[in-house]
Amino acid sequence: MVDCWAHLGINSYAHLDLAATHIFRLFLGVTEHLSQSLALLEGALYSAIYNHWRRADDLEFVIAARG
Repeated sequence: MVDCWAHLGINSYAHLDLAATHIFRLFLGVTEHLSQSLALLEGALYSAIYNHWRRADDLEFVIAARG
């Protein structure tokens, strides 16, 4: 998500007035927290790339959302 913001040139803080939903604030807070520590960021990236234990749940969500 942060990569998309960067590529689109979106300043997430500038959009808080328009898109201040709870989930947006949660994403922003998690992003800020992970970027504060290189170890946390590397752990999150490693988990996203190499840990497959959550992918079945994600696939179920995608299938249910399409239906």
